[in-house]
Amino acid sequence: MKRSIVIIILISAVLFGQGNISSPGRVLQKIEEASNLLEQVSSRLGENPPQLAIDYLEQAQRLIQEAHNEYDNGNMIAARNLAEQAQSLCQQALSVQREESAEIRRARRTLEQCRSLIEKLGPQITLLGDNSLVDMFGRGSELFKNARSAFDKGEAKLAYSIAKQANSLFHKISARLSGGVDAENVISIIERTGEVIAQTEDEFGDNIPSDAKALLDVANRFQKSSLDAFDRGDIVAAASMTMSARQKAQEAHKIAGGSLFPEFIKNGIEQAKSALSQIQPSADIYSEVNNLIEQAENELDKKDYRQAANLVQSAKKILGEQSSSENLTPSSESVQKAISMTDKIIDSTEPADDTSKTILGQAKDKQKQAKDDFKRGKYSEALNNTRVAKQIAEQIQ
Repeated sequence: MKRSIVIIILISAVLFGQGNISSPGRVLQKIEEASNLLEQVSSRLGENPPQLAIDYLEQAQRLIQEAHNEYDNGNMIAARNLAEQAQSLCQQALSVQREESAEIRRARRTLEQCRSLIEKLGPQITLLGDNSLVDMFGRGSELFKNARSAFDKGEAKLAYSIAKQANSLFHKISARLSGGVDAENVISIIERTGEVIAQTEDEFGDNIPSDAKALLDVANRFQKSSLDAFDRGDIVAAASMTMSARQKAQEAHKIAGGSLFPEFIKNGIEQAKSALSQIQPSADIYSEVNNLIEQAENELDKKDYRQAANLVQSAKKILGEQSSSENLTPSSESVQKAISMTDKIIDSTEPADDTSKTILGQAKDKQKQAKDDFKRGKYSEALNNTRVAKQIAEQIQ
């Protein structure tokens, strides 16, 4: 008899759980969340979104209508599933937009490098009168024009590919002007480092963790110093600096990739949930963030760690913007403690070379900004600046 009662209780609990998840009220809420998300994503994509993003949104719109139909027919489970599929398609539309933005940034960056090289090399080629260099420069300039034309037509991927070829020709010219075979080898190394840095920037974009971003900033500074040294004819220094830049970029990529580990994502989900409960935003914001968290949990269950990480980052970004709008600032005690900790790190750092001294100087400048902000009562700015100072100083310990 007792066993029968236990079985009945268990069955009732399961049925109640299912009814709770797929109750008419919960399902209608899920459909409304999908509709709201569709409107928000459409607004974020702007006037000229990628065609694939448009296709995703149109499909999401159809699924939402089907969800309404199933709801009206009393099919709650089917309606809920359709609404969840529509939400997933909306997130995919955002992902397409982010990927295209990365392509545009990469193409624009490479075109700017081309333009700079043309301005630098053009006068030197004219003075030398070397026909082989003139021919190479002409081919590079023509490629640059074609890349610029492709970019203006919205063909960012093609523009990047052509501009990269032009850059390669200009770098070969620069290497021949700077010292022959050794210089050509070094410029190839510098080009490869540039690709490693760009790969990390493009792969993670705005979702890159702050500690990885700090490393990537250091890599970019090393790379710039390498190019400056190459232009001065200091080939050895150029090679050394670009290898340091590559090392920092690889470390940044490793750290950023670590954000795709399941435990990291689980922690991020818990942090987002905690922040959501503390901030207590408007109903619309709460619904949007809660929806992102739920989708992140679903993607985590499906082992799509990259998508789950992107969703967590999106939720955190909205929560961060909400916190800023509500003027939620850290306490003066917590900021003072952070500044004191950074002071200790900076004071204990002993730079071994001129580059390290330069980087330490940048850390000190950021720390000074933090202290100035603290004196003016700008605690959030002070905390951000002292964190950056700490991250920079730690790179040369």
